[in-house]
Amino acid sequence: MTMDTSMRKRWKRMVFSALDRPGVLSVLNRIDLRPNRLRVLVYHRIDEADRGQCILDPDVVSVGPQTLDEQMGYLTRYYRVISCQELQSALLAGKPLPAGAALVTFDDGYRDFLTAAWPVLQRWGIPAVLFVATGYVGNTGHLFWWDRLYQGLVRTTRQELLVPGLGRLPLESAPQRQAALVELKRHLVSIAHREAMALVDQVLEALDVVPEPGEVFLTWDELRELSAAGITIAAHTRTHPILAQLSAEEAREEIVGAQEDLRRELGQAWPIFCYPNGRPGTYNGQVMGILRAAGFVAAFTMIRGMNVVGKTEPLAFRRLGDDPDMTRFRLHLTGIYGAYMEAKYLFTGPRQ
Repeated sequence: MTMDTSMRKRWKRMVFSALDRPGVLSVLNRIDLRPNRLRVLVYHRIDEADRGQCILDPDVVSVGPQTLDEQMGYLTRYYRVISCQELQSALLAGKPLPAGAALVTFDDGYRDFLTAAWPVLQRWGIPAVLFVATGYVGNTGHLFWWDRLYQGLVRTTRQELLVPGLGRLPLESAPQRQAALVELKRHLVSIAHREAMALVDQVLEALDVVPEPGEVFLTWDELRELSAAGITIAAHTRTHPILAQLSAEEAREEIVGAQEDLRRELGQAWPIFCYPNGRPGTYNGQVMGILRAAGFVAAFTMIRGMNVVGKTEPLAFRRLGDDPDMTRFRLHLTGIYGAYMEAKYLFTGPRQ
């Protein structure tokens, strides 16, 4: 007999509650004593997810500003937050990372990094990394494709949508529209990029909605100010495509082109990279080969887990975060969670 979903959730809450105690957490952190242990936290948008009241997809919201402040406070109290320079020294010069090393990263380049995340990072003195899709920097006429779809599904008066490859998607209620968005996003990252972007345009035409762009991305001037203040600005491609769905030439243009944009506008381009989407199947050996040839020393995925510098493939670093639950946040930082994820991947492979 298998345990039903609600029982599994209750069991997990009980286990988390038992483990989420200062003394227990301290012991759990000592379970893995290997040197160069690296936790990499990932965030996307920092905002309050108010579905239906925003022009941007609320599913991209990681946490609100208050939760980010609580998480960063906890991180600086119990761990050693490192800079990109320290990571680069560990990778290139073999300089060991300190015990409890943690790197904080943000993806995409939305303006709420400046308005909501940056004040928190300043408060706690955290040297974060911001990965930007350079083709969208300062671009007031564009949105990421998932934000365009979100607007279309929220604002349309259509009651259903017919999508090639998915069939009919009902749109009569808010839950149905949210389910349609999830199905569309899952489908779009599985097909060739050009085909996917054409399908987004077709869907918006069928929904009879013209998305409202707004000023949602950071500008180059803002990025220059952030860089001068200590934020590491790094490449997240130019237009945020799924790199495994591109030809080698197209992938190289996205990767190397983003580095050229950063070097031209900021005067430097760090040799670190973040894969769009970053889940298994969205990057491959061909993409990693392009990164190596271009001189990148590290690249970050969305596969959950920790890293050991010198053992973990540096072009496939795992990350943690994107979770507003403080209990899970604290437990995911511990050594026991890293050991659990490594054991899990041995049998199942990375799935998230």
